[in-house]
Amino acid sequence: MSSEKQPKNEPLFKTEDFILYILNRLEPDRSDKIKLNKIAFFVEFAYLFNKEKSLSDARYAAIDMGAVIDSYKEILNKMQEEGKITIEGHTIRPLKSPKISVPEDIALFID
Repeated sequence: MSSEKQPKNEPLFKTEDFILYILNRLEPDRSDKIKLNKIAFFVEFAYLFNKEKSLSDARYAAIDMGAVIDSYKEILNKMQEEGKITIEGHTIRPLKSPKISVPEDIALFID
């Protein structure tokens, strides 16, 4: 894990890396668009509440079923085209890991 400090107001994750980090920790058979969006939202806002800074640069939109990563369909389609994930119906599987090394304290918080 990296020992570099996160700049005070700069998020650690880019949206795609945040998605990959979460997907790499979900059970493959339970890794779907709904679960991804719910976990991303809850982790992001729990981190913001506890640490008073953003964890990722993801933006969120409200829909009837709860918050989702804004433009998540386009982001996921782009990630699939780049060979980072595979999408089968609602199921999403990671094909790569995030590009960044996550500090242990942040990994423990997310996990």
